Amino acid sequence: MSRSAIPADRRGRQLLKQIPQFRICCSEDKPVTAARRFVQENNIVPPAVIAVQRNQQAAERFFWSTRGLFGARYAEEHYFLFPSLVAIVHQQANVGEQKVG
Repeated sequence: MSRSAIPADRRGRQLLKQIPQFRICCSEDKPVTAARRFVQENNIVPPAVIAVQRNQQAAERFFWSTRGLFGARYAEEHYFLFPSLVAIVHQQANVGEQKVG
């Protein structure tokens, strides 16, 4: 299966796995508020994924980009809208060309 045949959400999921990942526990804040606070307090540099554990079963994931904080699912499906993720795609393409050449 060629790279172009990979569904966008799956390719986006692969890209998000390649950037820094952080996991935090959500206290009484809403998950998005906890993620924003964590990013600000820890000076997290984009791109990054912030997973906010709400309770034992549920966690919400967010994508921190130069454009702000987005749901990770949205970023997976629309990775081509984020310059930092597009840069990873181009890096992978360049590595593939170097191996062939």
